[in-house]
Amino acid sequence: MGGRWRAWLFDLDKTLVNVEDGVDYCAALRAVRAEFPDVHGERGLPPVDFGRCAVQVLAVLAALHEDPQAFCRASELVEHFELQGACRSVAMPGLEAVWLARGGRLTGVVTLLGPRAAWAVLRHHGLEPDCVVGREGGLRMKPAPDPVLRALQRLGVERDEAVLVGDSKWDEQAAQAAGVAFLGLTWGRRDPGFAAATPVARDLVEAARLLVRS
Repeated sequence: MGGRWRAWLFDLDKTLVNVEDGVDYCAALRAVRAEFPDVHGERGLPPVDFGRCAVQVLAVLAALHEDPQAFCRASELVEHFELQGACRSVAMPGLEAVWLARGGRLTGVVTLLGPRAAWAVLRHHGLEPDCVVGREGGLRMKPAPDPVLRALQRLGVERDEAVLVGDSKWDEQAAQAAGVAFLGLTWGRRDPGFAAATPVARDLVEAARLLVRS
């Protein structure tokens, strides 16, 4: 990997902090389906190691992307439950190590969470990145490159100056589509779904070592 990156970008859920397990995504799914009963979710999304309800919520949100007003309303419904779960989120092992290892580098968080919920989670754990890009109207969610490119824009860095750290195929595909280097977190999974050539780290402690190594 090398220590040449000016900016480190991170996925949030199950990368820095376990958010999903503290959020009632099944209740969020019921709320979204009650308001959008004819939307059943986008097909063809890459596999991801989320719970069934969380996956279906994301699929519905992805299907609503072309209707910004509907997307924002559905995202708002989901974010209500994400905000409730923010205080139940749990730091992933090695969070402090990787955060301290940043030194003076720029830091961005690129997440599938709503932006208010993402900030609530980050501040609950004492984290203050330079920018956060969550679900926003007009931006396709990961695995599309839109949120990664928006983070680069906000940080003022070029594609070859940044690396994205994430735990899922969605993160990997978003990084590749944006032209940004990617480091995958396996968390001990035998088959995390990354491409064979993708550099990986077992956890955040190993990720920190790889990111700063010259």
